[in-house]
Amino acid sequence: DISVRNPQQLRDALGLDCLGELPAIPRRWGGFGRCDEVARAPGSPFGRSIRGIKAAVGIAALDRPIRFVGVTSVSPGEGKSMLAGNLATAWAMSGARTLLIDADAEHSVFSKPAQHDAGGERTGKGPEWTGQIRAHPGQAFDILSSGTVERYDLLAAGHAQETFACLGGHEMVIVDLPPFTSGNHGVAAAAQLDGVVIAVEWGRTSQDALAEQIRALVAARAPVPGVVLTKVRKSSNDRLRRRARRTPR
Repeated sequence: DISVRNPQQLRDALGLDCLGELPAIPRRWGGFGRCDEVARAPGSPFGRSIRGIKAAVGIAALDRPIRFVGVTSVSPGEGKSMLAGNLATAWAMSGARTLLIDADAEHSVFSKPAQHDAGGERTGKGPEWTGQIRAHPGQAFDILSSGTVERYDLLAAGHAQETFACLGGHEMVIVDLPPFTSGNHGVAAAAQLDGVVIAVEWGRTSQDALAEQIRALVAARAPVPGVVLTKVRKSSNDRLRRRARRTPR
């Protein structure tokens, strides 16, 4: 079994930090939390983990502020959108005006409800596409839909830096990037971000596939502060607690 199952594997095999472990949620489809689980159940192990991951991302680069954060994964279904939504929710809950950019048109979980939301009027400031930024229905953060991202080619090479420069009205921007298996079209945008967090499904994602994705991001000079393990069924924290209880005092 060469799948990733604990933070030590990430450090020893890939030299990556584990920013946090999100537990699988019983009786929930796929074992994933909802995209605003941190707001619905802030005191749960999942909610506490999200807040810990937010803090870890925030201090990943002490020499500069973290404002533009991408979330990606090796393949679809590993929980990257769930992670992106919860991080956006957590930052919005802390008082920061937060925008989530849905850059994964092929596997979008955010854009469909936002497309029917009213609003998005031009303010006279910035290019035309900025009028498509809307409040996400039922959520604390704003959304820029995948349709708008594709229509204006906002995250293509040569455009991403200009796109991010037009988002001065938001204090935090989370980008839900495509998975690595969908192609390299998300790598160009990744290079313009302050950090790219990789969602890795516990017991499913192989170390080899993850290493290949890391090489592509490093080649593109995209900063990778670390990895988040999702759907974790045996937390390393649980093992440490059991070990501590067995240690003579």
